[in-house]
Amino acid sequence: MRKQVIVHAGFPKTASSALQLFFSQNVRRLRAAGVAYPSPDRASVIRGGGGTGNLVHILAHDGFIRRFEDRHREQEVRVSTVRVIDRAYWERVEELVRESRESRVLLSGEFVGNQTADQLAVMRETLVARHDVHVIGFMRDPFDFAWSAWKQQVKTNVQRRSFAERIAMIRYGERRLNMFSCFDAVNGLGCRVSIVNYDTFRDNLLAVFLKTAGISIALRFPALRADNRSLTDSEAEVLHAVNVRFNGKHLPKALARGMLRRDAAPGGRRYYSRGVHQMLLEAEPETLRQINDVIIGDPLKTTLRDAPDAPVEIDIRDIELLARMSAHETRRREPRRLARAIRRMKRQII
Repeated sequence: MRKQVIVHAGFPKTASSALQLFFSQNVRRLRAAGVAYPSPDRASVIRGGGGTGNLVHILAHDGFIRRFEDRHREQEVRVSTVRVIDRAYWERVEELVRESRESRVLLSGEFVGNQTADQLAVMRETLVARHDVHVIGFMRDPFDFAWSAWKQQVKTNVQRRSFAERIAMIRYGERRLNMFSCFDAVNGLGCRVSIVNYDTFRDNLLAVFLKTAGISIALRFPALRADNRSLTDSEAEVLHAVNVRFNGKHLPKALARGMLRRDAAPGGRRYYSRGVHQMLLEAEPETLRQINDVIIGDPLKTTLRDAPDAPVEIDIRDIELLARMSAHETRRREPRRLARAIRRMKRQII
């Protein structure tokens, strides 16, 4: 029996964790509305205020991650969501859809648009070909998305390139902006695709998602975890400098944790660079046009903003936090060399 399958493609930096938390918290209410949400997050994850999406939970709960680790134990291959996905996984997802008592099934995963061409082909053969699939994803202004994604990579201590360097790689074809590659991936699945402007509906994302999916249920949007907030522009700039200078050391991770334990500083002037924005607009104008052809809400901007450059303003609180944490680190690890390096770095930031 063909089912109606709603796939929430959780594109990066579009409140996917909060939506997934809502789905897992409201399995019974969704079922009462005629929608199944198989394999929700565990109670411990929900209590922590997080959400991973049932497509990821299936990977762990049904043993796919463990079997991947067993196969590659001697090769020391790093486990990542996309590496684990294979035909058996999508066959299992389709089985859960087919066995559901409800005629509509909701799936959610942030990796959907990041799959390889082979994995997308398997998804088409196992899920799209057998059911009526409707993919829904949120997208935001390319500049805001790129800046937010860069800050997220800084937050997790994996980004050492500057924002301008990162965008230059996208402009000259060394990398693709993730939102563009995600769009191409889902747009090529051969099913119905709805792209919603995150910025247009950011204060009412849940209601817009449910309306787009045709789900009649009205509930409050869940609160995000306090430690899942984004870095402020100033925090990102300071932490990036620490990432560059102390790559692989303890200080970057400690500083990130210290920043996220605090309340975010009140919003001030937002960072903007006309030169960087121009590079983004020139990177993939055709993909941007295709997105605007189908987007729900305001079209994404295809021209520069009517605003001058606005450099990041460093918040003195971030410098003070760095000073306190670096003083603590100098008492623990290689005091003299670390202290000299931190003093040099703080002068560069200021």
